[in-house]
Amino acid sequence: MLGFAVLLVGLLMSIMYADWQGFVLLWPSDGIAIAALYLSPRRRWPGLLVAVFCAEALVSHIAGYDLSMNLMFAAGSTALAFLSPWLTFKCPGDANQPLNSFAQAFGIVGGALVASGAKSLISLPSRIDQPLDSQIYWFLAPVLAILIITPILLDIARVAAQGRHLRDLMRYFLGRYVAVFLIVALMSAIIFARPDLAMFIAVLAAIIIAVSLYGQISAAVAALAFASVATWDSLGGHSPLVGLIDRPFSAAVYLQLTILLMILTSMPLAVLQINREMFERSLRQRNNQLIENNTMLNLSEELAGIGRWRLNWRTGEQFWSPQMFKLNGMDPELGPDPGDVKHLLPDGGEELFSKIREHAEDRLPFPIKYHVRFPNGTDRILEMHANNEFDESGRRIGLFAVAMDLTEHFRREKALTTERARAMHLAAEAHKLANTDPLTGLANRRRSLDQLDKCLKTASEKQTQVALIIFDIDHFKQVNDRFGHQTGDDVLIAVADLARRQMRANDLLGRIGGEEFIWILEESSAEEAELGAERLRRAIELHTGQDGQPRVTASFGYAISEPYETQDSLFARADAALYAAKREGRNAVNAAL
Repeated sequence: MLGFAVLLVGLLMSIMYADWQGFVLLWPSDGIAIAALYLSPRRRWPGLLVAVFCAEALVSHIAGYDLSMNLMFAAGSTALAFLSPWLTFKCPGDANQPLNSFAQAFGIVGGALVASGAKSLISLPSRIDQPLDSQIYWFLAPVLAILIITPILLDIARVAAQGRHLRDLMRYFLGRYVAVFLIVALMSAIIFARPDLAMFIAVLAAIIIAVSLYGQISAAVAALAFASVATWDSLGGHSPLVGLIDRPFSAAVYLQLTILLMILTSMPLAVLQINREMFERSLRQRNNQLIENNTMLNLSEELAGIGRWRLNWRTGEQFWSPQMFKLNGMDPELGPDPGDVKHLLPDGGEELFSKIREHAEDRLPFPIKYHVRFPNGTDRILEMHANNEFDESGRRIGLFAVAMDLTEHFRREKALTTERARAMHLAAEAHKLANTDPLTGLANRRRSLDQLDKCLKTASEKQTQVALIIFDIDHFKQVNDRFGHQTGDDVLIAVADLARRQMRANDLLGRIGGEEFIWILEESSAEEAELGAERLRRAIELHTGQDGQPRVTASFGYAISEPYETQDSLFARADAALYAAKREGRNAVNAAL
C-alpha cells in the first residue's frame, strides 16, 4: 500500500515537473513515506523501506532516467525516509503527538534538514551540473514535505484512531483544514496575481492566527495551501513571482524559503499554545481533586473515632463534632460551637494554632500533629488533616479538618522503627562478616570473585576494561616457619594496609587465600594496572620489616579484560602471570599474555 501511494504521488509530481513544467515546492511522496514509518512499529520498517525504494526506482524509470540515476534517486529517498523518523525518535517527546517542547520542535526540524541533506548528497552526482538555485530547490523540497505533509497525515491518523463521532470529525477538519486551506489559498492567489513582498507578511500573520486558534497543524495546512497555489501558478515553466524574481528556479527557492520561515515562525507559538493548554488541563484536574477530597472529608464523619472541625475565618464561627471534643479531652456539651477554646486546651492551643498559621497560604490539604493531655494526666497524639478554603480573590475564608487519635499507632511505629534499626544493624554486621576477611579486614574470596563478576558485566555494557592484579608474598611459608604464625599474621596485616594506601576509591582489595591477594581496578588500562602494581611492590619491599617484623617482598601478575571475557578466564590469565613472575625470580610485576 505504501509503495503504491509513493508510486502514484511520485508519478503525479514527475508529470507536473517534467511534462507540465511546474515547480513542485514540496515532494509529497517523501512525506507519505515518512508518515508511514512514524505510524508503523520498527520491526516493519525494513519492509516499508524496501517498498519506498522500489516505488521511487520505478518512478525514475518511468520518467526516463537511466539505471544509475534510478538507483541514486531511490537510495536517496529511502535514506530520507529512514533518517527523518529515526533522528526524530532520538529527541524528547512523542513524534506522533502535537509539539509540546522546544526540544521536540528542534528535533523535528533538525531531523528533516539532516535527512534531506543525506538525500541530496546521495543523488548529487545526477545533478552535479545544475546551478546553485536548482540544488537548493531539490534540498528544500523534501524538508518541506517532512514539515508539512507528514504532520498532516499523522494528525489525520491520530484523529481517525480516536473513534470520534462523524459530526465531531467534520467540525474538526472543516475548522483546521478546509477553512484554513481556503483562506490561505485565496490570499496566496491574490499575492501571485500581483506579487508584493508586503503581502507575504499578511499570509504569515494569517498562519500565526490559525496556530493560536487550532495549533501547529493549521500552519502545515496553510503552508500546503500556499505551496499548492504557487505550484499551480508555475505550470508551464512560469515564475510565480513575475516582476520580482523572473527566473523560475530562483522564484521557487524563494517561495520554499518563505514557506520554511512560516513553519519555523509558527513552531514556538504552537509549543507555547500546547503548554498553556496542558497547564490549564492540569489546573482543572487539581481543582477536581480538591472537590473530591472535600467530599471524602465530609464522609469521614461516619467513621468511628474521627473528629470533624470547621472554622469560618471571616465570622469566627466553628463546628465541632462530638468526637472532636473527646479527642481533645473536652466536654462535648461545649458544642457544636464552643467559641474560643484556647484556654481549655492543655497548652493553650499554641501547638495546634501555630501550625495552622504556618500553613495559612497552602492550597492543598496539609497534616498537623499535636499533643493533648487529658485531665487524668494521659498524653495523647492527634493527627489532623486540614484544608484551607479561599475565595475568588485568593483570601483564606475557612478551614476544614478531620482528626484522629494516633497514639497507639505512633507507639507501635516507634517500636517497629527501633526493632527495624536493630535488625538492619545485625544484618549489616552479618553481611560484613560473611564478606570480609577477619584477619586483614579486606574482602574475602567470595566477595572478591562476586565483585569481579559484576565488574566484568559492567565493563561489557560500557565497553570498558577491568584490570585484575593478583599478588602474593614471596617465601611466606619461611616467615611462618621461622618467626611463627602470629608474626605471619602481622605481616599479612601490614601488607594489606600498604595495599589500601595504593588503591583508588572505587577499587576492591581482597584476600583470597593464605598469602594471596587480589586487586580489582574498574575502567583501567594496562598502564594504570602496571603502575599500580609496581607502586605496591616497591611499598612492600621498602616499608615492611618494621616493629620487629621481617622484611618481605611480593610478586605480581596482572591481566586486562577482553570483550565478553569471563571471570574464570581473566583470573586464570592473571594467575598465570603471577606464577611467571615467581619463576623469573620473584619481587616482580608480570603482565598476562
